[in-house]
Order: sequence, then structure tokens, then C-alpha cells
Amino acid sequence: MKNPILFYDDICKTCIFSIRFLIRIDKKQKLRFSPINSSTFRQTVNINQQDILPDSVILINNGIIFTKSEAVLEIFSILGGFWKLCLIFRLLPRCFRDKGYDLVAKNRYRLFGKRESCFIPNQNEKQLFLP
Repeated sequence: MKNPILFYDDICKTCIFSIRFLIRIDKKQKLRFSPINSSTFRQTVNINQQDILPDSVILINNGIIFTKSEAVLEIFSILGGFWKLCLIFRLLPRCFRDKGYDLVAKNRYRLFGKRESCFIPNQNEKQLFLP
């Protein structure tokens, strides 16, 4: 099994904070990361799907594309252990979960700002990032 890949907005401070958090809690280094504007994204996601995917983090696990709240919950499922408790939110209808996700996503730059440059992982993190 290939590692799940999380595609993210590399100038979004909220996204970078989340990536750093995931690196810290992913003790088994199950996840891989790549910017949504990367060559890895273009090679991994079908060209027809690229244009219709929502403005969201995108997780690909075992060939399945997860977006918005479902991507977040799938990440917790992958991490396992204590984090699986977060899966209780799957009891909520996806439309409600996604509305909450969309509210944060829509306002992320206004609330938390943008980075002036792309996120560059440190030496210990480099193997977790795809080009």
C-alpha cells in the first residue's frame, strides 16, 4: 500500500499549521504531503477531476479521493489510536460537517493570513513531502 497523500494550499497559514500538527502526531509517518499546485497532484489526480474538486484539502488513500470534512476524518482514521475517537463526527450528516469546513476554508486567509513564500519542510520532514 502506498502512503496516503494529503494535498494542501502551501501559502495558507492554517494549512501549514495543520500539516505541522499532523507531522507531530503521525508517529508512524503514514501520511505524505504535497502542495495542491504540485507536479505530484497533476500526476496523481485525473485531469478531468482536477477542475471539479472543491477548494479543500484533498486526501488520496488507496485510490479514493476525500475532500473537506471527509478528508479530515479519513486522516484521523489513518492515524488510528486515540484519534479514531474523532470519527464520532461521522454521525453528523456530511452536509453539516462540510458547512463548518467551508466556513473556515472561505475565511482562512482573512482570519489567519497567507504566507509570502511557499512552506519549506525542515531536514527531518523532507522525506514526508512529495514534489
